[in-house]
Amino acid sequence: MAARASAAGEDHGRDGPTFGVEEEFLLVDPVTLLPVPAGPDVLARAGRTADGGPGAGGVGSALHLEMWADMVEAATPVCTRLSELGHHLLSARLRLARAARDEGVRLASVGHPVTRSGPPRVNAGEHYERMRHAYAAVVTGDEVCGCHVHVGVPDREHGVAVINSITPWLPVLLALTASSPFRQGVDTGFHSWRTVVFLGYPGAGLPPYWPDVRAYDDDVSRLLDCGLIPPGGTSLRLVRLSPRFPTVEVRIGDAATTVDEAVLYAALVRALVHTALSDLAAGRAAGPVDPSVLADSLWAAARNGLRHGAVDPWKARPVPDHVMLAALLKRVRPALEELGDLGTVRALLERLRVTGPAPARQRRAAAAGGVQAVLELVLDETVSGTRVPFRGTGMDTAPVDAPAAGHGPALSGSEQS
Repeated sequence: MAARASAAGEDHGRDGPTFGVEEEFLLVDPVTLLPVPAGPDVLARAGRTADGGPGAGGVGSALHLEMWADMVEAATPVCTRLSELGHHLLSARLRLARAARDEGVRLASVGHPVTRSGPPRVNAGEHYERMRHAYAAVVTGDEVCGCHVHVGVPDREHGVAVINSITPWLPVLLALTASSPFRQGVDTGFHSWRTVVFLGYPGAGLPPYWPDVRAYDDDVSRLLDCGLIPPGGTSLRLVRLSPRFPTVEVRIGDAATTVDEAVLYAALVRALVHTALSDLAAGRAAGPVDPSVLADSLWAAARNGLRHGAVDPWKARPVPDHVMLAALLKRVRPALEELGDLGTVRALLERLRVTGPAPARQRRAAAAGGVQAVLELVLDETVSGTRVPFRGTGMDTAPVDAPAAGHGPALSGSEQS
């Protein structure tokens, strides 16, 4: 939800577009596991900058308050490689988890609170007060946690063209990253309840097709003029131009339960942007897609995840979810190869195939031990480290118990549920 952003970079060197990730986390009571408004205290203890890392000149992730007092945010610095990004993600999580523990609470990476006992408290401040006034019970009824990926683009014109290119693929990324099947301790039947909540905000879905930057700016101006964005605010769309940095900001993903899933999501987003920029350089610009079909595709992804089926936004018909995922991987494979990320992405997908996506893991935990087991699983996965090694970074990772590289790009069978 935050308008703040990690400046994911301006240049496009041999490593391809630079990128950065923002992660939003919940703080919960260690006994009741209910959200606790401890964000200001946890950040005061953690400090404003997390541990430094390789390639970052010692500069670590920036830590921020969020709109809700039971949340905190970590934003990585500019990164050029997945190994560097993985280091910063894990380092910031561990730093926040230690500060949370010292404040008597725990850190949870999940798209929506698994359970709660009352409405969330909005932090003090003029910006947050304007948000509360503008959005009323949408803000005070539920908080949501997302994982936002910023990828550098040459300028705003390129950024708008990139958005047009990658938007139809975003439902696939939502299906892959969904982590919020529970609300008020009850299984919603959705894979991403966060998306359902987020769509309650005006202009918060997938964007329309914009022929140029002027059309993009007119869209934001219209929302402001109609009072649908508070003064000083900006677009809440699930992909947008950063208001501060030369980046495209992809906001489709639920909070990634594990570092591995955050890295996988970021790698695919960067590869999509890189592919779009390559197409533009070759004179190939994306055309419009029916916005109503895009909305249907998004809803199906939130409801079904990688389980029952997807809506093909180009053909406007249902397709098996693995078909859309395979199509995404086919589209970005040349970019992944060029960026040197293909092996890591294969390994992370294989790990996800073995374990199942976050909703499947949470539902298995619920079947075994109820909602308490779901919460304990989320808390453990938030800080358990990485399962696929990032070589050459000096990272202290958890033991690797998955193959170094996978075969077969799509999740299938019972692992999808």
